[in-house]
Amino acid sequence: MIRCVVLGSLLAAFAGSASAQIEFKAGGVTVKQRALRPGDVRAFIARKDFKSAKEIALQCFKETQNAWCEYYAGQLTYGAPGLEPNQEEGLRLIRSAASKEVSSAQVFIGNLHFNGGAGVEKSAAQAVSWWERGARNCNIWAQNALARTYYDGEHVKRDIETAYFWITLAAYYRFPGAKDGVEVVGGDVPAGRKKAAEAKAESFIQASGCGKSEDKPVIHEQWAE
Repeated sequence: MIRCVVLGSLLAAFAGSASAQIEFKAGGVTVKQRALRPGDVRAFIARKDFKSAKEIALQCFKETQNAWCEYYAGQLTYGAPGLEPNQEEGLRLIRSAASKEVSSAQVFIGNLHFNGGAGVEKSAAQAVSWWERGARNCNIWAQNALARTYYDGEHVKRDIETAYFWITLAAYYRFPGAKDGVEVVGGDVPAGRKKAAEAKAESFIQASGCGKSEDKPVIHEQWAE
């Protein structure tokens, strides 16, 4: 008798999709389609089916050690609508993913420092530092946040050239409203410094690999308070 042994309650949701790892066992033989991927978790998050997303994220991380799956497992364990929160365990997984350069995990920690809570020190300096790590790892919410922070001189010394660099990147990666920000910030930057910031942004785009692989996605949302 053939038996499906992976996330039986979710099998219907995966019907017609190659996005799941499904194992079939017949006798002593196991047939596996492929390993779970972060995109499988994102698909359920997009549907707001957080219970299924958490199950898939935990399985994905257990079987593949993928850092993005580790982050999603941590985020969903930390707290999501309809799920019992476990902030201590969730934060442990998120910190581990952040150390592996997962941008959303880095932004999450930055937000905790900005707001305080969950035993994390409230520190604007730490928040900005973590946002920058996330921004360099393709989180364009963080790129936009840094542009605003440096332009306003909020929590940091005002630096319109740095603000222009970050808003240029956010606009390139299509963060909503960032193109308007380029016009506003760019209008305050002297011509020579503006060219330098644009050249720096172009170098970043060429070297970053943002959006070129599933492990380095361009992230548009904060998805963390």
